[in-house]
Amino acid sequence: MQLSFFGLAIVLGYLIIRKKNFFFGFKESFLLGYFFYIFLPIVVIVYYEDFLIDNFRLFKGYNKLDLYEVYFLSIASLVSFLTGYTFQKKKIRFINLKDDFYPSEIIFVLILFLIPTFINVDHSNPTIIIYILSSLLIYKSNFNDFKKITFLIIFLLLIQYWTVYFSGSRRDIIKLLIIFLFFLRLIISSNRKFLFLLCLFSLVSLIFVFLNTYNRSNLEWDFKISAVEFIANYDFMPTFDNFMYILKGDEYLFGQSLFKILFAWIPREVWPSKPFDTNLLIIQKHYNVFVGGSSQGVGLLGELYWNFSWFGILGGSFILGVLAKNFDLSRYEKLKDSQIIILSSLSYLIFVMWRGSITTTIIIYLKNIVALFLLFYLVKLIFRKKYKRL
Repeated sequence: MQLSFFGLAIVLGYLIIRKKNFFFGFKESFLLGYFFYIFLPIVVIVYYEDFLIDNFRLFKGYNKLDLYEVYFLSIASLVSFLTGYTFQKKKIRFINLKDDFYPSEIIFVLILFLIPTFINVDHSNPTIIIYILSSLLIYKSNFNDFKKITFLIIFLLLIQYWTVYFSGSRRDIIKLLIIFLFFLRLIISSNRKFLFLLCLFSLVSLIFVFLNTYNRSNLEWDFKISAVEFIANYDFMPTFDNFMYILKGDEYLFGQSLFKILFAWIPREVWPSKPFDTNLLIIQKHYNVFVGGSSQGVGLLGELYWNFSWFGILGGSFILGVLAKNFDLSRYEKLKDSQIIILSSLSYLIFVMWRGSITTTIIIYLKNIVALFLLFYLVKLIFRKKYKRL
Protein backbone atom coordinates (compact mmCIF):
# COMPACT_ATOMS: atom_id res chain seq x y z
CA MET A 1 0.00 0.00 0.00
CA GLN A 2 2.81 2.40 0.89
CA LEU A 3 4.63 1.72 -2.39
CA SER A 4 1.42 2.32 -4.33
CA PHE A 5 0.98 5.64 -2.56
CA PHE A 6 4.59 6.72 -3.19
CA GLY A 7 4.35 5.69 -6.85
CA LEU A 8 1.04 7.47 -7.46
CA ALA A 9 2.19 10.62 -5.66
CA ILE A 10 5.37 10.79 -7.76
CA VAL A 11 3.50 10.18 -11.05
CA LEU A 12 0.87 12.81 -10.24
CA GLY A 13 3.55 15.25 -9.13
CA TYR A 14 5.34 14.74 -12.45
CA LEU A 15 2.11 15.31 -14.39
CA ILE A 16 1.57 18.58 -12.52
CA ILE A 17 5.05 19.95 -13.28
CA ARG A 18 5.78 18.09 -16.49
CA LYS A 19 8.58 19.55 -18.54
CA LYS A 20 6.61 21.61 -21.08
CA ASN A 21 4.75 23.44 -18.29
CA PHE A 22 7.62 23.75 -15.82
CA PHE A 23 7.89 27.34 -14.66
CA PHE A 24 8.32 28.04 -10.98
CA GLY A 25 5.37 29.44 -9.20
CA PHE A 26 2.06 28.44 -7.70
CA LYS A 27 1.83 24.78 -8.70
CA GLU A 28 5.49 24.07 -7.88
CA SER A 29 5.05 25.73 -4.50
CA PHE A 30 1.89 23.65 -3.95
CA LEU A 31 3.87 20.46 -4.60
CA LEU A 32 6.67 21.63 -2.30
CA GLY A 33 4.11 22.02 0.48
CA TYR A 34 2.62 18.60 -0.35
CA PHE A 35 6.06 17.01 -0.14
CA PHE A 36 6.93 18.66 3.18
CA TYR A 37 3.59 18.27 4.99
CA ILE A 38 2.27 14.97 3.57
CA PHE A 39 4.90 12.96 1.68
CA LEU A 40 7.80 13.48 4.12
CA PRO A 41 5.80 12.63 7.29
CA ILE A 42 4.56 9.42 5.67
CA VAL A 43 8.14 8.45 4.75
CA VAL A 44 9.22 9.03 8.36
CA ILE A 45 6.29 7.01 9.75
CA VAL A 46 6.74 4.11 7.33
CA TYR A 47 10.50 3.74 7.70
CA TYR A 48 11.31 5.27 11.10
CA GLU A 49 8.29 4.51 13.27
CA ASP A 50 10.45 2.71 15.88
CA PHE A 51 12.65 5.80 16.22
CA LEU A 52 9.56 7.94 16.83
CA ILE A 53 8.23 5.52 19.46
CA ASP A 54 11.60 5.39 21.24
CA ASN A 55 12.11 9.16 21.35
CA PHE A 56 8.61 10.58 21.77
CA ARG A 57 6.96 8.96 24.78
CA LEU A 58 3.43 10.00 23.74
CA PHE A 59 3.75 8.57 20.25
CA LYS A 60 2.35 5.03 20.00
CA GLY A 61 2.11 4.75 16.25
CA TYR A 62 -0.84 5.33 13.92
CA ASN A 63 -3.59 2.93 13.00
CA LYS A 64 -3.04 1.50 9.52
CA LEU A 65 -6.61 2.23 8.46
CA ASP A 66 -6.12 5.89 9.44
CA LEU A 67 -2.93 6.01 7.38
CA TYR A 68 -4.74 4.43 4.43
CA GLU A 69 -7.30 7.23 4.67
CA VAL A 70 -4.46 9.77 4.48
CA TYR A 71 -3.07 7.98 1.41
CA PHE A 72 -6.46 8.10 -0.29
CA LEU A 73 -7.27 11.72 0.60
CA SER A 74 -3.83 13.06 -0.34
CA ILE A 75 -3.85 11.27 -3.71
CA ALA A 76 -7.41 12.53 -4.26
CA SER A 77 -6.13 16.03 -3.51
CA LEU A 78 -3.45 15.77 -6.23
CA VAL A 79 -5.96 14.37 -8.73
CA SER A 80 -8.42 17.18 -7.95
CA PHE A 81 -5.65 19.80 -8.20
CA LEU A 82 -4.57 18.40 -11.59
CA THR A 83 -8.20 18.35 -12.76
CA GLY A 84 -8.65 22.01 -11.80
CA TYR A 85 -5.37 22.89 -13.53
CA THR A 86 -6.42 21.09 -16.72
CA PHE A 87 -9.98 22.45 -16.57
CA GLN A 88 -8.86 26.10 -16.56
CA LYS A 89 -8.30 27.26 -20.15
CA LYS A 90 -8.59 31.04 -20.16
CA LYS A 91 -6.98 33.48 -17.74
CA ILE A 92 -9.33 35.03 -15.18
CA ARG A 93 -8.38 38.56 -14.19
CA PHE A 94 -9.00 38.98 -10.47
CA ILE A 95 -6.97 42.18 -10.12
CA ASN A 96 -6.23 44.38 -13.09
CA LEU A 97 -2.99 45.99 -11.87
CA LYS A 98 -0.71 46.87 -14.76
CA ASP A 99 1.77 49.45 -13.55
CA ASP A 100 5.46 49.97 -14.10
CA PHE A 101 7.59 51.91 -11.62
CA TYR A 102 10.72 53.96 -12.04
CA PRO A 103 13.84 52.42 -10.45
CA SER A 104 14.02 55.46 -8.15
CA GLU A 105 10.48 54.73 -6.92
CA ILE A 106 11.31 51.07 -6.26
CA ILE A 107 14.48 52.02 -4.38
CA PHE A 108 12.62 54.58 -2.26
CA VAL A 109 9.91 52.06 -1.28
CA LEU A 110 12.59 49.45 -0.60
CA ILE A 111 14.33 51.86 1.80
CA LEU A 112 11.02 52.52 3.58
CA PHE A 113 10.64 48.78 4.15
CA LEU A 114 14.02 48.69 5.87
CA ILE A 115 12.41 50.46 8.85
CA PRO A 116 10.32 47.45 10.03
CA THR A 117 13.47 45.31 10.03
CA PHE A 118 14.68 47.35 13.02
CA ILE A 119 11.29 48.17 14.57
CA ASN A 120 8.96 45.28 15.35
CA VAL A 121 5.68 45.77 13.47
CA ASP A 122 3.00 43.10 13.92
CA HIS A 123 2.43 40.89 10.88
CA SER A 124 4.95 42.78 8.78
CA ASN A 125 7.25 40.80 6.53
CA PRO A 126 9.81 43.38 5.37
CA THR A 127 12.58 40.89 4.58
CA ILE A 128 10.48 39.19 1.92
CA ILE A 129 9.31 42.47 0.36
CA ILE A 130 12.87 43.82 0.31
CA TYR A 131 14.06 40.75 -1.61
CA ILE A 132 11.15 40.96 -4.07
CA LEU A 133 11.92 44.62 -4.78
CA SER A 134 15.68 43.95 -5.03
CA SER A 135 15.01 41.11 -7.46
CA LEU A 136 12.66 43.31 -9.49
CA LEU A 137 15.35 45.98 -9.79
CA ILE A 138 17.86 43.36 -10.95
CA TYR A 139 15.39 41.87 -13.43
CA LYS A 140 14.59 45.33 -14.90
CA SER A 141 18.23 46.33 -15.16
CA ASN A 142 20.27 46.43 -18.37
CA PHE A 143 22.71 43.80 -17.10
CA ASN A 144 23.21 40.66 -19.15
CA ASP A 145 21.60 37.44 -17.89
CA PHE A 146 24.77 36.17 -16.21
CA LYS A 147 25.12 39.35 -14.15
CA LYS A 148 21.42 39.34 -13.28
CA ILE A 149 21.64 35.77 -11.99
CA THR A 150 24.83 36.58 -10.07
CA PHE A 151 23.20 39.54 -8.32
CA LEU A 152 20.07 37.52 -7.55
CA ILE A 153 22.28 34.89 -5.89
CA ILE A 154 24.30 37.45 -3.92
CA PHE A 155 21.18 39.15 -2.56
CA LEU A 156 19.59 35.78 -1.78
CA LEU A 157 22.58 34.67 0.30
CA LEU A 158 22.89 38.02 2.06
CA ILE A 159 19.22 38.16 3.06
CA GLN A 160 19.12 34.48 4.06
CA TYR A 161 22.20 35.09 6.22
CA TRP A 162 20.41 38.09 7.79
CA THR A 163 17.36 35.91 8.42
CA VAL A 164 19.44 33.22 10.16
CA TYR A 165 21.26 35.49 12.58
CA PHE A 166 18.90 38.42 13.07
CA SER A 167 15.34 37.54 12.05
CA GLY A 168 15.14 33.91 13.21
CA SER A 169 12.33 32.79 10.87
CA ARG A 170 12.95 29.43 9.20
CA ARG A 171 9.98 29.82 6.86
CA ASP A 172 11.37 33.13 5.57
CA ILE A 173 14.45 31.27 4.32
CA ILE A 174 12.22 29.02 2.20
CA LYS A 175 10.09 31.96 1.04
CA LEU A 176 13.25 33.69 -0.16
CA LEU A 177 14.31 30.56 -2.04
CA ILE A 178 10.92 30.34 -3.80
CA ILE A 179 11.04 34.02 -4.81
CA PHE A 180 14.61 33.53 -6.09
CA LEU A 181 13.47 30.57 -8.22
CA PHE A 182 10.55 32.58 -9.60
CA PHE A 183 12.82 35.40 -10.82
CA LEU A 184 15.48 32.93 -11.95
CA ARG A 185 12.95 31.23 -14.22
CA LEU A 186 11.99 34.60 -15.74
CA ILE A 187 15.62 34.94 -16.82
CA ILE A 188 16.69 31.36 -17.62
CA SER A 189 14.96 29.44 -20.43
CA SER A 190 17.21 26.37 -20.21
CA ASN A 191 15.62 23.63 -18.07
CA ARG A 192 19.02 22.04 -17.42
CA LYS A 193 20.62 25.21 -16.04
CA PHE A 194 17.54 26.07 -14.03
CA LEU A 195 17.29 22.62 -12.43
CA PHE A 196 21.00 22.70 -11.54
CA LEU A 197 20.61 26.05 -9.76
CA LEU A 198 17.35 24.88 -8.16
CA CYS A 199 19.07 21.84 -6.62
CA LEU A 200 22.16 23.81 -5.59
CA PHE A 201 20.34 26.64 -3.80
CA SER A 202 17.73 24.34 -2.31
CA LEU A 203 20.65 22.60 -0.61
CA VAL A 204 22.16 25.93 0.44
CA SER A 205 18.80 27.05 1.83
CA LEU A 206 18.44 23.82 3.84
CA ILE A 207 21.86 24.48 5.36
CA PHE A 208 20.67 27.96 6.35
CA VAL A 209 17.54 26.42 7.88
CA PHE A 210 19.65 24.06 10.02
CA LEU A 211 21.97 26.91 11.01
CA ASN A 212 18.93 28.90 12.05
CA THR A 213 17.77 26.08 14.33
CA TYR A 214 21.16 25.61 15.96
CA ASN A 215 21.58 29.34 16.37
CA ARG A 216 18.18 29.72 18.07
CA SER A 217 18.42 26.61 20.23
CA ASN A 218 22.15 26.69 21.11
CA LEU A 219 22.43 23.01 20.23
CA GLU A 220 25.62 21.01 19.90
CA TRP A 221 25.95 18.66 16.97
CA ASP A 222 24.64 15.19 17.75
CA PHE A 223 22.83 13.05 15.19
CA LYS A 224 20.15 11.71 17.54
CA ILE A 225 19.47 15.11 19.16
CA SER A 226 19.39 16.73 15.73
CA ALA A 227 16.91 14.17 14.39
CA VAL A 228 14.62 14.62 17.39
CA GLU A 229 14.81 18.43 17.08
CA PHE A 230 14.15 18.18 13.36
CA ILE A 231 10.98 16.17 13.90
CA ALA A 232 9.72 18.23 16.84
CA ASN A 233 10.45 21.73 15.60
CA TYR A 234 10.06 21.67 11.83
CA ASP A 235 6.25 21.67 11.63
CA PHE A 236 5.86 18.72 9.29
CA MET A 237 5.40 15.96 11.91
CA PRO A 238 3.44 18.04 14.48
CA THR A 239 1.17 19.28 11.68
CA PHE A 240 0.69 15.74 10.39
CA ASP A 241 -0.20 14.54 13.91
CA ASN A 242 -2.89 17.23 14.15
CA PHE A 243 -4.19 16.19 10.72
CA MET A 244 -4.46 12.59 11.90
CA TYR A 245 -6.46 13.73 14.93
CA ILE A 246 -8.86 15.73 12.74
CA LEU A 247 -9.47 12.71 10.48
CA LYS A 248 -10.61 10.65 13.48
CA GLY A 249 -13.06 13.31 14.67
CA ASP A 250 -16.65 13.90 13.68
CA GLU A 251 -16.86 17.65 14.37
CA TYR A 252 -16.74 20.06 11.44
CA LEU A 253 -16.25 23.82 11.27
CA PHE A 254 -18.48 24.29 8.20
CA GLY A 255 -16.42 27.14 6.80
CA GLN A 256 -15.80 29.07 10.03
CA SER A 257 -12.02 29.17 9.60
CA LEU A 258 -12.08 29.50 5.80
CA PHE A 259 -14.50 32.44 5.74
CA LYS A 260 -13.05 34.16 8.78
CA ILE A 261 -11.47 36.65 6.42
CA LEU A 262 -14.93 38.23 6.08
CA PHE A 263 -15.26 38.99 9.80
CA ALA A 264 -11.66 38.94 11.10
CA TRP A 265 -11.76 42.76 11.41
CA ILE A 266 -14.38 42.57 14.20
CA PRO A 267 -12.61 42.89 17.61
CA ARG A 268 -13.06 39.97 20.01
CA GLU A 269 -14.13 42.53 22.64
CA VAL A 270 -17.17 43.24 20.46
CA TRP A 271 -17.73 39.59 19.49
CA PRO A 272 -16.36 37.40 22.34
CA SER A 273 -17.48 34.17 20.65
CA LYS A 274 -15.78 34.97 17.33
CA PRO A 275 -14.38 31.69 15.94
CA PHE A 276 -10.72 30.95 16.57
CA ASP A 277 -8.20 30.13 13.86
CA THR A 278 -7.42 26.44 13.46
CA ASN A 279 -3.89 26.97 14.82
CA LEU A 280 -5.43 28.07 18.15
CA LEU A 281 -8.45 25.79 18.06
CA ILE A 282 -6.38 22.61 17.62
CA ILE A 283 -4.45 23.08 20.87
CA GLN A 284 -7.77 23.24 22.72
CA LYS A 285 -8.83 19.94 21.17
CA HIS A 286 -5.66 17.86 20.89
CA TYR A 287 -2.38 17.36 22.76
CA ASN A 288 0.27 16.94 20.07
CA VAL A 289 2.57 13.95 20.54
CA PHE A 290 5.59 15.72 19.05
CA VAL A 291 5.56 19.30 20.30
CA GLY A 292 3.78 21.74 22.60
CA GLY A 293 3.18 25.44 22.16
CA SER A 294 0.39 27.98 21.98
CA SER A 295 -0.08 27.73 18.21
CA GLN A 296 0.12 24.69 15.92
CA GLY A 297 -0.65 23.96 12.30
CA VAL A 298 -3.21 21.47 11.05
CA GLY A 299 -2.05 21.57 7.45
CA LEU A 300 -3.86 22.62 4.30
CA LEU A 301 -5.63 19.28 3.92
CA GLY A 302 -6.35 19.20 7.64
CA GLU A 303 -8.12 22.56 7.55
CA LEU A 304 -10.06 21.74 4.38
CA TYR A 305 -11.17 18.43 5.90
CA TRP A 306 -12.03 20.00 9.27
CA ASN A 307 -14.38 22.42 7.52
CA PHE A 308 -16.14 20.24 4.92
CA SER A 309 -14.80 16.68 5.28
CA TRP A 310 -13.49 15.13 2.04
CA PHE A 311 -15.70 17.56 0.04
CA GLY A 312 -13.43 20.33 1.36
CA ILE A 313 -10.27 18.57 0.21
CA LEU A 314 -11.62 17.82 -3.27
CA GLY A 315 -13.20 21.25 -3.76
CA GLY A 316 -10.33 23.20 -2.22
CA SER A 317 -7.69 21.34 -4.27
CA PHE A 318 -9.71 21.89 -7.46
CA ILE A 319 -9.89 25.64 -6.82
CA LEU A 320 -6.15 25.75 -6.11
CA GLY A 321 -5.53 23.93 -9.41
CA VAL A 322 -7.57 26.59 -11.24
CA LEU A 323 -5.58 29.35 -9.53
CA ALA A 324 -2.31 27.59 -10.41
CA LYS A 325 -3.25 27.47 -14.10
CA ASN A 326 -4.26 31.14 -13.92
CA PHE A 327 -0.80 31.88 -12.50
CA ASP A 328 0.96 29.96 -15.30
CA LEU A 329 -1.11 31.62 -18.04
CA SER A 330 0.23 34.97 -16.83
CA ARG A 331 3.77 34.09 -17.92
CA TYR A 332 2.77 34.37 -21.57
CA GLU A 333 1.99 38.06 -21.09
CA LYS A 334 4.43 40.93 -21.13
CA LEU A 335 4.44 41.39 -17.38
CA LYS A 336 4.32 44.80 -15.77
CA ASP A 337 6.13 45.52 -12.49
CA SER A 338 2.96 45.30 -10.41
CA GLN A 339 2.15 41.88 -11.93
CA ILE A 340 5.66 40.58 -11.24
CA ILE A 341 5.41 41.69 -7.60
CA ILE A 342 2.06 39.94 -7.13
CA LEU A 343 3.09 36.74 -8.93
CA SER A 344 6.40 36.46 -7.08
CA SER A 345 4.65 36.89 -3.74
CA LEU A 346 1.89 34.42 -4.64
CA SER A 347 4.57 31.88 -5.51
CA TYR A 348 5.44 31.44 -1.83
CA LEU A 349 1.95 32.05 -0.39
CA ILE A 350 0.60 28.59 -1.18
CA PHE A 351 3.58 26.93 0.54
CA VAL A 352 2.92 28.96 3.71
CA MET A 353 -0.77 28.05 3.51
CA TRP A 354 0.16 24.36 3.72
CA ARG A 355 0.89 24.82 7.41
CA GLY A 356 -2.21 26.94 8.11
CA SER A 357 -4.23 28.56 9.21
CA ILE A 358 -5.43 29.55 5.77
CA THR A 359 -7.34 32.72 6.69
CA THR A 360 -4.62 34.13 8.96
CA THR A 361 -1.98 33.45 6.30
CA ILE A 362 -4.03 35.25 3.64
CA ILE A 363 -4.81 38.20 5.95
CA ILE A 364 -1.12 38.67 6.83
CA TYR A 365 -0.24 38.42 3.15
CA LEU A 366 -2.87 41.00 2.18
CA LYS A 367 -1.74 43.42 4.90
CA ASN A 368 1.80 43.36 3.50
CA ILE A 369 0.91 43.49 -0.18
CA VAL A 370 -1.72 46.23 0.26
CA ALA A 371 0.73 48.30 2.35
CA LEU A 372 3.34 47.82 -0.37
CA PHE A 373 1.08 49.04 -3.19
CA LEU A 374 -0.31 51.92 -1.17
CA LEU A 375 3.26 53.09 -0.62
CA PHE A 376 4.05 52.61 -4.30
CA TYR A 377 1.11 54.69 -5.49
CA LEU A 378 1.80 57.38 -2.89
CA VAL A 379 5.48 57.55 -3.89
CA LYS A 380 4.50 57.41 -7.57
CA LEU A 381 2.15 60.37 -7.08
CA ILE A 382 4.83 62.41 -5.31
CA PHE A 383 7.66 61.53 -7.72
CA ARG A 384 5.63 62.08 -10.88
CA LYS A 385 4.51 65.53 -9.71
CA LYS A 386 8.14 66.37 -9.01
CA TYR A 387 9.19 65.21 -12.49
CA LYS A 388 6.47 67.32 -14.12
CA ARG A 389 7.73 70.43 -12.32
CA LEU A 390 11.24 69.76 -13.53
